[in-house]
Amino acid sequence: MANSLEEKLKEYLAGRTKAKNPVNSDIFKFIPFFEEVFPKTLWPLLVNLCGNDGIPYIELKEIPPKQTIIKKGEFDMMVFWLLKGHTVVKGAVAGKQTIVKRYDKVGHCFGEMAIIDESERTADVTACAERGATILEIDWSITMVNEGLERGFNKLLLKTVNAKLSDSYNTIKKSYLALLKLKEASERQTKDVERLREKLEQHNIQVDTLFDLDLTAKITEIASRLDEEMKRS
Repeated sequence: MANSLEEKLKEYLAGRTKAKNPVNSDIFKFIPFFEEVFPKTLWPLLVNLCGNDGIPYIELKEIPPKQTIIKKGEFDMMVFWLLKGHTVVKGAVAGKQTIVKRYDKVGHCFGEMAIIDESERTADVTACAERGATILEIDWSITMVNEGLERGFNKLLLKTVNAKLSDSYNTIKKSYLALLKLKEASERQTKDVERLREKLEQHNIQVDTLFDLDLTAKITEIASRLDEEMKRS
């Protein structure tokens, strides 16, 4: 099947203008699952695919610090892979623009959900303020060249999304375990407080419910009262 696709791409390119300034096809080795989906013999052909204007479907871009890569509300056909630096996702939280996610891992994909949902962008993505970012941008119009290419890129997207879902699940699992530990620590602390409360009441020191709300002030108050008790005894 790969040979058939290779032959079709060669035939397709033979009668068309090649892409202007195509990227070095070795860049694909930094894209997770790319070699699983597309044999290396296809890579030089993929970078030469372009529209009628000669602009390649696959471009390497240096994004200056703070520059917008994805703008909320817009619709386009681009999917991005991070190669250097990092990017931030901004969204409205309590009415304020806030960084809700960071991408800083080489080969991390972003912007794919708008392609899957065939919808407008739901958040702003910008290059980081310190050093910007280097990204590989793939125009998903490349899938219209032929059916074999469409299947290949859709498979790449499925593998990518599956990996991201697995990472999210692992993150949620770690967060859940952390919450369980926090719950256990809280329960131990509650028992400790109760034991302390009982000891204080044995010394006729009454502890009200504010004890749990302002611990530092209450400890200071109790320490003073204990000191007075010691002086009287």
